[in-house]
Amino acid sequence: MRSLSWFLLFTATNAYRVTEYSEERCTHKGLSFHHLADTKSCHGLDVPVTSSILVKIDNFHDDQYQLNVYENDDCTGDIVGAISDLNGCMDLYSPDNNRMGRSVALTAIPDPGKERHSASENFEAGRTFNGNYLTGGGDLIAIPIARDNFRLVRASDRLDDGTYDNDAIETFYAGSLGELLSREDTDRLTALKSQAWDEWLLNQNDSFFNERLFFQSGL
Repeated sequence: MRSLSWFLLFTATNAYRVTEYSEERCTHKGLSFHHLADTKSCHGLDVPVTSSILVKIDNFHDDQYQLNVYENDDCTGDIVGAISDLNGCMDLYSPDNNRMGRSVALTAIPDPGKERHSASENFEAGRTFNGNYLTGGGDLIAIPIARDNFRLVRASDRLDDGTYDNDAIETFYAGSLGELLSREDTDRLTALKSQAWDEWLLNQNDSFFNERLFFQSGL
């Protein structure tokens, strides 16, 4: 009886929270969201207005599933994006402005131990959205509430179906695309300046450092 109860609970689990955004890179306005309940459900996206989707882990059992993005609105055709046990953002248009994603669905992972923490290349799913390095392991998980901004939540604080019981799951401060691009330009410029300084130091010979020591010593 216990194993049957666990099976029924597991199969009813909501896996991942998917939010649709009106601008690329999950910016501007969140339009609607989906909880993907099982591997038999297909969720169509609002094609005329949605430009990107944000996928957030919201359930203890999410590592058992992969979320697929399909080219057609009925979860058929090519899989144009996939993510498993990660948070991430995917644009639904290709660089040449062709529509890529129209629906999403779950597939069960046969061997979760070998296939955890993976995402296709068109998902932005790096440290910007995944703060596992902040948790130090243990019972804490890092839930993204904005880019590079996380709230630490105890994994044990969850409902009977495994859903984490914290409003951080529903929170994401997207900002505008212009603000994001401006911030990234500033970060790139800062990195280039730092790299140029490091390269300049590496190219100096010992006499440069000897001269600095000479003048600092007053000899």
